[in-house]
Amino acid sequence: MIKQTLLSCSLLFVALIFAHAEEKDRVLVFSSEVRAPVTSVKNQGRSSTCWCFSGVSFVEAEIIRLNRIRQEAAYPAISEAFILGRSLHDRAEKYVRLKGNLRAAPGSEGPDVVEVIRKYGFVPRDIYPLPDFSGESTRFRELTTSVRSYLKGIVERRDKELSKYWLAPFDAMVEGFIGQSPKDFDAIAYRDKWKFDATQYLSIVSLTNVPYYETCVLEIMDNWRWTPSLNLPLDEMLAIIDKAIDRGYTVHIAADITQQGYNHDGYATLVSEGSGISLALPEEEIKTTAEERQARYDAQITTDDHAMHLVGRAKDQYGRKFYIVKDSHGEYGPFKGYLYMSEEYVKMNVLMIMVHKSLL
Repeated sequence: MIKQTLLSCSLLFVALIFAHAEEKDRVLVFSSEVRAPVTSVKNQGRSSTCWCFSGVSFVEAEIIRLNRIRQEAAYPAISEAFILGRSLHDRAEKYVRLKGNLRAAPGSEGPDVVEVIRKYGFVPRDIYPLPDFSGESTRFRELTTSVRSYLKGIVERRDKELSKYWLAPFDAMVEGFIGQSPKDFDAIAYRDKWKFDATQYLSIVSLTNVPYYETCVLEIMDNWRWTPSLNLPLDEMLAIIDKAIDRGYTVHIAADITQQGYNHDGYATLVSEGSGISLALPEEEIKTTAEERQARYDAQITTDDHAMHLVGRAKDQYGRKFYIVKDSHGEYGPFKGYLYMSEEYVKMNVLMIMVHKSLL
C-alpha cells in the first residue's frame, strides 16, 4: 500500500513537471520588433466605440508620419467625442431616409472616422473630451437606448411630411450624454493645419464571392455608410500590411476577437475550436485558406467584433510572424494594452483593413 502511494505521488510529481514545462513552453518571447510611432493607449470603457478610438489612433499616427513629428509632447490629440457626435448625426439622417431600415446604434467602422473628418474636420481632445465610460455602463446604454427610441419615433410618426426640426433635438440629446461640441472652433482649419487629407485612404477586403480587384461593400451592419472596399486576394492584402509596416505606416483593422485563440494575456493565434488550448505553438496552429476564410464569414462565425490599430510586426522565438496591435481598453495585460496577433489569425479573422492609398 505504501509503495502504491509512493508510486502515485511520483507519477503525480512527474505529471506536474510536464504540465509546468508545457505551460512554460506556451509563453511567447518576441524579437525583431518594428513599430511605428503612435499616441498613448486610451480606454473606451464599456462603450461600443472601438471603431472611434482605433480610427482616431490611426489618424493620429498618420499625422505623426505626415508631419514627421519626433517629440511625443507634440503628438496630436483628437477628440473622440466630436467624431462620435458627428457620426451619429449622419447616421440619424440616413436612418430616417431609409425609414428605419438601418441599425440605430453607436457602433461603426474605422472608415467612418475618416469620413467624419473629411466632412467636418476634427477638434483637440482637451477642449472636447469624451466622458469616462470605464467605471459605469449605464450612461452609454442610456445613450444607445435614447438614440434608438428617438429615431424609431421619428420614422413611425403619424404625419406624412417630415419637418425640418427633428435633427437639432437629436443632436442636443446626443450632446447631453457626451458633452457639448465647441461651437466657435474651426474644425476644418484645424484638420488642414495638420495636413491630413481624408480622401487618401482606402478600405481593403478579401472575399471569394466578389471578383478580385473590384470594389464592393462589406456586408456587415456596422458598415452603415456602405463604404466601398477594394477586394484583393488574401496574400496581397497581407502584403499591403507588411509594406505599410516596412514604410513606417500603420493599418486600421476590423477583426473577430471571439475565437478561442484570442486571449487576454496579449496573444492571438489560430487554434482549432475544441482543442482545449488558448495559445497555439507552431505545429498546432491552423493554416488559413481563402476558402475557409470565406466559409467562416458566410456562416457568420467570423464577424467584425472589434476594431483595432495595427502598428507593427515581430517574431516569436519559433520564427513565426506576429503583428503588434494597439487596443483601446486601457493598459491591461502584460503588454500594457497591446497584443501580438499571429499572421494566421490575421488571415482568418481580420475582415477589413484601412490604409493610405500610396501603399497600393
